[in-house]
Amino acid sequence: MGTNPFVYGVEVFGENFVDREQELKELRQELLSGKSVLMLTPRRIGKSSLIAEFSRRLGEKAILVHIKLYEVDSETALAERIVETVLAAAYGRIERAIKSATKFLSSLRPSFTTTPDGLKVSIAREITPPEMAEALELPEMVAKEKRKRVIIAFDEFQEILHFNGLKLEKLMKAKFERHAHASYIFAGSKRRLLLEMFSREDRPLFRFAKPMELGRIPLKEFKRFIIEKFHKAGGSIREEIAGKILDYTEGHPYFTQQLCHEIWNLNKNVRDASIIEEAIDRIIAHHSAEYEQIWDLLRGRGQRNLLRGMSLEPDANIFSARFIERYGMRSASHVKKAYDALEKKGIVERIPPDKMGKIGDIFFAEWIRRLSRR
Repeated sequence: MGTNPFVYGVEVFGENFVDREQELKELRQELLSGKSVLMLTPRRIGKSSLIAEFSRRLGEKAILVHIKLYEVDSETALAERIVETVLAAAYGRIERAIKSATKFLSSLRPSFTTTPDGLKVSIAREITPPEMAEALELPEMVAKEKRKRVIIAFDEFQEILHFNGLKLEKLMKAKFERHAHASYIFAGSKRRLLLEMFSREDRPLFRFAKPMELGRIPLKEFKRFIIEKFHKAGGSIREEIAGKILDYTEGHPYFTQQLCHEIWNLNKNVRDASIIEEAIDRIIAHHSAEYEQIWDLLRGRGQRNLLRGMSLEPDANIFSARFIERYGMRSASHVKKAYDALEKKGIVERIPPDKMGKIGDIFFAEWIRRLSRR
């Protein structure tokens, strides 16, 4: 059997990237014209892959730097990452990067080392506000010197709330709004926090970036992708079975690739739709310990009852009197309290164009359905 052609759990681009043509076009139009973008995405919907594919297609037209904020834990670490990634992307050679740093960074004096991965920047003490301001100014200065737009993609941007968030927001706004040659992507999977940062009038970044909702992949394009992937890797799948896969996953990129990956492991020439159920069984068996732990950690019957109802009736109005009575919820306010707690834990989320949230992991939802029917 050939190499499994379906990849999930890592950034993908090129031939492993599915569609998103409209989003790529919008990113290109907005960012290259100087506008910044707020990318609102549920977890595992493919934002990092979209950024990677956008960077690949940009080629030499701009310098794109991808900063993953879940990898930094302080303002100092953020400044290090900005300096490190911007200089490395813009100058390539270590010597040129260090020379440019001494020219642009008059008060911030980081130390530089080389590693197998390239340039490493270190700041030995806690950074001061003027030094942080200088690090934030670097993308614009580099863009001017290189005569090329610099695009900074902040992944999981809401993580700055864990380290001096509001002051950092103010500083970013003061710097970024004056940048004519640098653009910014503010991406994240915690929708509520990001909307508070960019949609409330009392927040510094109010309406600073154009919102972009990232939802599921269009089913027509995804079906074509599945069929072509099977064929190019030496397998085959009937069109109606590819459609049934997407009926189950609703075009969610991560879970579609995961399910197709497992189906390929079972049989690379798919002729019977029953293989979908067999693959789902294997995925749930593989993750059962994880799901049991999540379930055990839920507090109170309200959250469990709500999840039971949402798994059994994914399209139901969870605030309706019928739903509340049927699943042992006390009132609409009780539902909201349980829902908010589950959303904070990342268990339920809204994926455009859904009007109401659903259980984020479709296989966890299936696990709950089976538990509820015992």
